[in-house]
Amino acid sequence: SLTGEQMYYQYRAEDDDGCDEAERDAHPQAGAQRYPVAVWYGNRQAARTLPALVSTPSMDSWLFILVFDYGERSSVLSEAPVWQTPGSGEWLCRQDCFSGYEFGFNLRTRRLCRQVLMFHYLDVLTGSSGANDAPALISRLLLDYRENPSLSLLENVHQVAYESDG
Repeated sequence: SLTGEQMYYQYRAEDDDGCDEAERDAHPQAGAQRYPVAVWYGNRQAARTLPALVSTPSMDSWLFILVFDYGERSSVLSEAPVWQTPGSGEWLCRQDCFSGYEFGFNLRTRRLCRQVLMFHYLDVLTGSSGANDAPALISRLLLDYRENPSLSLLENVHQVAYESDG
């Protein structure tokens, strides 16, 4: 923006992790798909140059992180997921993998978003700390599916809010 506010979209490439051997053998070149794993926004210092054009942005230069989880974290409703660097960890393969050929090549979708997590750097927002504090979970949108090899159907959506004092 003209005032230096920025957003950084982080994606994860398909890497066959968590998929069974039959799926990998049937679609050996299914690495074209990219999945959004995080949206970083609320940059701490305004800038006119987009950070991603220069180098990979520093992850501690943002105040808010929206994380898309594909099974890397616990999806038990009573357990609050802990901070984990977006795009890391073992993710789950969906039961109803499918392909699209709209762009002239096989774009295979193997992942299913299980939850959306909102993290804030609370210490920085309150002015009590600086760098290296872990982001705090503020909100969670948990998505429950009825899954089978033919179709995954969204059954329930749970929205949970968290406070720093429990």
